[in-house]
Amino acid sequence: MSSLHPVSFSDVNKLLNRSKWSKGKADIKEGDLVLIKNPDNYCPLKWNLARIIKIHPGEDKVTRVVTLKDKNGTYKRPVVNIVPLPSVNEKN
Repeated sequence: MSSLHPVSFSDVNKLLNRSKWSKGKADIKEGDLVLIKNPDNYCPLKWNLARIIKIHPGEDKVTRVVTLKDKNGTYKRPVVNIVPLPSVNEKN
């Protein structure tokens, strides 16, 4: 892993999905780091960090469910409940 820097609330807020404002979604893939949204904890800085270990595309080839691994175990979650983090190779 590369060096990490402190994350502020505004940084996380920029990553949250604003589907009404965007024209498309970034493709998620196995190995991507994500935050798992927690409805019981509104503060994104307290959401768990996880890695996508498997994607589950539907019959229409659209991925709506992924398998995640975090410090507590492995889970299946809908993609609407995760926030993909930008990779080191992504350019703005």
